[in-house]
Amino acid sequence: MKPVGVALAVAGLAAVAAIPWLEPAARVAPRVGVVLVTGAINALLLVGWAFVIRPAWVRTPAEAYAERLLEAAERL
Repeated sequence: MKPVGVALAVAGLAAVAAIPWLEPAARVAPRVGVVLVTGAINALLLVGWAFVIRPAWVRTPAEAYAERLLEAAERL
């Protein structure tokens, strides 16, 4: 899922960066705050997907989930 997350974050960042070139300045000016916040969120998501989420980071929760799932299956 990491490549998908990185690709979507890059696409979102590119879309936000393209707004000033695609929209007339008069339409973008009232929404500058929204554009900046959206761009910042996409940048944070990109950093998170690229540098924070690692296989070792998700392994422990994944193993805990697998154990709970097998315990539930045994009860059924």
